[in-house]
Amino acid sequence: MSSQDDPDSDPGTEQWSFKTGDWVRSSPTVVDGTVYVGSNDDNLYAVDAATGTEQWSFNTGDRVRSSPTVVDGTVYVGSDDNNLYAITTSSRLENRGIQPSKSAPEMNRSSIPEEPPQVHLEGIEAGTEHIPSLQAVRSPRRRTLSSEDFQTIENLGHGGQAVIKKVRLPDSKTPPEAVALREPAASETMTQEAVEEFFEGAETWRIIDAHEREKQRWERSEHIVGLIDTGDRLPWIAMEYMNGGDLRVLLGEHPDGLPVGQALWVGECVCRGLEIAHQLGRVHLDVKPGNVLLKQTDGWPWPKLADWGLARTLAKETGTMEGLSVEYASPEQFDSGKFGDPDQLTDIYQTGALVYALLTGEPPVTGSPFEVMQQVMSERSFAVPSERRPELPGVVDAAVGLALEQDKTERYDSITEFRKALQAIRTDERLPRAVTTRLGE
Repeated sequence: MSSQDDPDSDPGTEQWSFKTGDWVRSSPTVVDGTVYVGSNDDNLYAVDAATGTEQWSFNTGDRVRSSPTVVDGTVYVGSDDNNLYAITTSSRLENRGIQPSKSAPEMNRSSIPEEPPQVHLEGIEAGTEHIPSLQAVRSPRRRTLSSEDFQTIENLGHGGQAVIKKVRLPDSKTPPEAVALREPAASETMTQEAVEEFFEGAETWRIIDAHEREKQRWERSEHIVGLIDTGDRLPWIAMEYMNGGDLRVLLGEHPDGLPVGQALWVGECVCRGLEIAHQLGRVHLDVKPGNVLLKQTDGWPWPKLADWGLARTLAKETGTMEGLSVEYASPEQFDSGKFGDPDQLTDIYQTGALVYALLTGEPPVTGSPFEVMQQVMSERSFAVPSERRPELPGVVDAAVGLALEQDKTERYDSITEFRKALQAIRTDERLPRAVTTRLGE
């Protein structure tokens, strides 16, 4: 916030400015000397109209782009989390998530639990200048393709019982001229059941990708590998060609961990991709370095999530362990009877393991599949990231540790909350309550 000594000196002169954590797209409402405004950082702010000083903020579950209305001491505002909130404007601040500012002495704070002080970090490069423009990494448009059009350029490898190739599209008048083609490794011997499962995975991928392409809702997200077309009778998926390999390449180049800012940012990107799936009631259940593909840019390689073959709707059984990387698997994926069924919280755990690896060079648990499984399911404690990389601050340990809790109910409530924690650490912004509480324990 900045102000001027004489705000009334000239018309059009800035009196003050108040910085929120993201874009401000709602129209402000001014009542009784207080400005109420929503932000894309998921908060509704109450700001002193005379000084620009924050009085309090209320965190909703998603972006606040509607304009608040104030009637009889209550603020009414909608959020992109599909909720309408009624928030008390007076000193009755028992509402969860309202955080009074020290600059509002007229508020009664006797009933408000104190939070640990905000942690200010030094030495973590936010890396904002390395983040490329979204326009540079947009997925190519969808097209109707025929398998007869494909001309193999090179084999890209195997993944999840599939063969992946880079193929050229002949006589292409519009981009892309090449796509990545994913086919079952032995399509000619596949059972009808296996073919149907392949198409189910392709449909899941198509739905999630289509949702992200609705840019009026997800204009800040470009973290699902674009699906170009799928076979209707033969099992194949033509997807966006990602020319930077996958996260295994970056980990190979940084065996002791990526630059901290980059590691946190990649984690944020993975969380954003999962947010879209979770909004649709879908889960990935196989988040690992090999399933995060990269696109080369002038800055940091841009990550996108691929391989939704293990995804299931939350109402269905989650299938077998086949194809799962045990180093990134959660306890409930080994024993659902003891730890509960895999669900959205499983994706949070796997993303936590991924971020752990990006920060330290290795996942939390290594060894043979049996050794990893036993340790993950036992009463154990992982070495916190700072034990493997001493320059990491304790707030990183807290944020990643929350995602890796053995008990699902002790993890973040949502992948959005985990993403906010990673972003707050990287950019030195206000930490989510769950992280500050853990730091204060």
